[in-house]
Amino acid sequence: MNSAWRTSGLFFKENENYSLQMSLDLTISENSRLSSQLAESERQVQKFEQLHSKLIDDMNTLLMTCKRRDAVLARAEERLSSLADLFVQLEAANSLKSQQTLADNHSQPQRELDVDKWLLAEINTLSNKAA
Repeated sequence: MNSAWRTSGLFFKENENYSLQMSLDLTISENSRLSSQLAESERQVQKFEQLHSKLIDDMNTLLMTCKRRDAVLARAEERLSSLADLFVQLEAANSLKSQQTLADNHSQPQRELDVDKWLLAEINTLSNKAA
């Protein structure tokens, strides 16, 4: 019986060694898989950090573009306001000029008549002197 116990004990020790080796192999395999997964996750985190940085840069560029556009728009609105004021002044000046032109047109025939009288008076004066 002693030899049966030894054989049986040896069998159990080999079985235990085999089980421990399988556990170790599975643990190493799982560790390797988790290490690969961790490395991939770190690469993704790095990629996301780069994308985040680019997004912030692009957002700042867009913000500056909007600020410049707003400044240009404000200057354009000021220019439009100035042009509208100038247009009102020009219309007022044109209206005054039109009124003066109308007044001049009404007085033009009177001046022409005055010139005609003057010329006739000169002619009559010359005629009277000659006679």
